[in-house]
Order: sequence, then structure tokens, then C-alpha cells
Amino acid sequence: MATLLYVLHHSTEAPARAATALHAAAEALRAGHDVAVWLSGEGARLGVEGVAETLREPDDAVASIQALAEGGAILHVDRVSFESRMFEPEALRPGAKLAERAYLAALLAEGRAAVTM
Repeated sequence: MATLLYVLHHSTEAPARAATALHAAAEALRAGHDVAVWLSGEGARLGVEGVAETLREPDDAVASIQALAEGGAILHVDRVSFESRMFEPEALRPGAKLAERAYLAALLAEGRAAVTM
């Protein structure tokens, strides 16, 4: 199976893109792939509890995030993107953790194939 890193740059400003990307990551995990998620730019908002719940798309973003968390995938939230949007660490949703940008290179160094959506 593949070792994948889904990189998401969108959230409420492009809900269809965000929900589709989360759904793709969750489906890859269900298929048995090793999945990690990197949330940066506007995508960092998806690491905040309550934000995914506002996306009204056919692909259920909340169900996808729950499937990722239950399957052991971590939502790595870019700290700079998160803090520049004035969020506090207490706002992180379950399954999400703040990460320094250097950690993105560490995830790729593990041999993960990057899927940017």
C-alpha cells in the first residue's frame, strides 16, 4: 500500500475543494493506505473544531475528518497559518495537532507521496 500525504490549502473559501480533498484522504485510508494530512493556508481552518461543520457539500467533511481520526491519520495543522488566523491551540479539533513547517519536510522524507488538493 502507498504512504500518502494529502496537502490541503482550502476550507470555507472553497468548500467543494476542501470537502473533496478530505473525502479523498478518508477513502485512501479506508483502502488501506497510510495517510497523513497537512493543513496550510486557508486549509488550517479545518483543524479548528466547528469549521468543517459549516461546509455544505455532497462530500461530508465532518464524516471524512472523523474517519481519518478513527483510522489513526493525524491532521497536521501548519502553525503559522493557524496562528495568523488568530486561533488559539484550544480551538483544535480532536485528531488535529499543530506542526512547524519543517515537519512537512520530515513527512516527505518518510517517503510519502504528496497529494495536493
